[in-house]
Amino acid sequence: MDKHWIYFAGDTVFHRIFIQRNASPLCNPPGGCGLTCEITYSPLKPLPAEGKQLIDRCIAECIAVGMFTANDLVMTANQIDIPYAYVIYDHAR
Repeated sequence: MDKHWIYFAGDTVFHRIFIQRNASPLCNPPGGCGLTCEITYSPLKPLPAEGKQLIDRCIAECIAVGMFTANDLVMTANQIDIPYAYVIYDHAR
């Protein structure tokens, strides 16, 4: 696909998927495609899981939304926490 980001409203743990090869083909292994599942959370909306459980849920939901199939090889996966990385604008801005 030719999209950089795909937004998902409501039914997935992630709100956006970043397709890395569309930013640069050097972000991918040969014949592969890197994805970043972005998840916002807060004290009022905590993560539903962490580590392998969260990764497994993201993989299952990527399959459910058609990003890849259950037969596709997931070569590597990890969780990175970036506090305050998602800017939410308020009425003053």
